Amino acid sequence: LSLDYYFHKSLNPTEAIIGAILFVIGITTASYYYHKIYKYAKEKYFMKDK
Repeated sequence: LSLDYYFHKSLNPTEAIIGAILFVIGITTASYYYHKIYKYAKEKYFMKDK
């Protein structure tokens, strides 16, 4: 199985829309958890004087 199989295949509009929506949801979720974890780590490890 190579990437050539995927590069020469086209999506129908329904697949493209579903993929775009899932991509946006995935990126938004990853960004949310990144900021949540970063805030926790910053409070726990970088603000020790409080």
